[in-house]
Amino acid sequence: MPLETPILKPIAQVLEEVQLKPYLEALGEEPIIKIGRYVMIDGPHNPGPSLLNKPKCIAWSTVVHGSWVTNEDLKDTTYGEAVHRAYYDWFTRHNRHYGKIALEPHIVIGRVTARPDIVYCNNEGECGVVEIKSYGLDKLSTARMQVAVYAYMLNQFVSVAQAWLVLRDAVLPMRVSELVELGRELFEELRRLPREPPNKPSTSCHRCPFARVCLVPKPVLVQPP
Repeated sequence: MPLETPILKPIAQVLEEVQLKPYLEALGEEPIIKIGRYVMIDGPHNPGPSLLNKPKCIAWSTVVHGSWVTNEDLKDTTYGEAVHRAYYDWFTRHNRHYGKIALEPHIVIGRVTARPDIVYCNNEGECGVVEIKSYGLDKLSTARMQVAVYAYMLNQFVSVAQAWLVLRDAVLPMRVSELVELGRELFEELRRLPREPPNKPSTSCHRCPFARVCLVPKPVLVQPP
């Protein structure tokens, strides 16, 4: 069971109050694939919390084809990743007393993959999770669902004692016991996400930014002779 007794409270501030100097250079290598105005930024992967409440076609496209953005959105995506890295660097400098601070560690259980933004642990094995969002309190419910799945999955491996949402205009502590229970329900929902594509594009697909992704053929694996 997760602990409700507090561990050392981390120093965390809202994004607006931290003088971040994000790395504006491109993160990583060139995009994996470009097709027209669509760019793959992440390969095919198991369902994760970001697919919660997404339409079936987006969930399927992500599982089969990976994560895609348009050329127009690529700059914003890269900038968002840079801000997360900059906040992590700031968080690490101000919380050196923790035994471990990790940026986006991969947690995999069954068909679900999670990458919480920051996980910190003290030397007694108690851990906390921090989820960073560039938006404000107006989208709190969406952010809470994501951090709930992180808390539940992380709690299968370590003792989760704290969970925090860092927003543009607020830093919010979460009740771990309630969060883990919500995360369990959402986790089961994620495990049931469909992997099958829609039978055919619908009449509204011409306005969907993922419509072109659905037409990308699956890679064919050729066995060596």
